[in-house]
Amino acid sequence: MSDPTPPPSLDALGTPLAWAGPDGRIAGCNPAFARWLGVSGRRLLGQPLAALEVQGEALAHFLARDERDSLRLNRLALA
Repeated sequence: MSDPTPPPSLDALGTPLAWAGPDGRIAGCNPAFARWLGVSGRRLLGQPLAALEVQGEALAHFLARDERDSLRLNRLALA
């Protein structure tokens, strides 16, 4: 698994940011992402990104397409 500590430039961002491995599981996040979900960054490690989506399967479909594009999700929660 990747180092959960973000590089200093990402650590300072106020925008929630997470990154995942090829398996779609969270490999790390910046502090803003952890605060946004109300949990510690360590708790998020290894969680499937798709499990964080509350409604629909937009994230799961996005990850399955294997495209390098962006996706905006408005409703997330820890499963």
